[in-house]
Amino acid sequence: MSCGVWESEVDYGSISQRAAEGWDFYIGQIEGPDQYERVVQSVPAFRRDFPDFKAAIVTNMGGFEENYPGAGAEKARPLIDAGFACICEGHVKEDGVDPRQRVDYAKRVLGWPEPQPMAGLGNGASLADYPGLENEFGWSVFAAEYIYKP
Repeated sequence: MSCGVWESEVDYGSISQRAAEGWDFYIGQIEGPDQYERVVQSVPAFRRDFPDFKAAIVTNMGGFEENYPGAGAEKARPLIDAGFACICEGHVKEDGVDPRQRVDYAKRVLGWPEPQPMAGLGNGASLADYPGLENEFGWSVFAAEYIYKP
């Protein structure tokens, strides 16, 4: 079994701090420009100190906006080059977006090699709201506690 940390309040340098705490992997949340900036600015020192540490970002694509053609891909490039996986979050009952739509965007626009979908549960959503998700590469769920409601 592996145990990692999902850091939603990323700060400058905190990726290296989390890795030094002994976790098996790291997931940094990027849901807007501030989180994007803090993650990306932390990557060079993190990779210098932990070159082989498993790492990913989880995102709703906030922070990767296309302000001009190619801007999203330019923003993704330092994370892709640093070996960060991309977990694409979607909540059909909250934002109306299936995570597979974001996987497509991450592949097609951002250039991520193998983004993975993460289905948001809660607000009445269940795995049944994501038909076929179990056949997707690396799928996962957010708020898994809603799978087993009494």
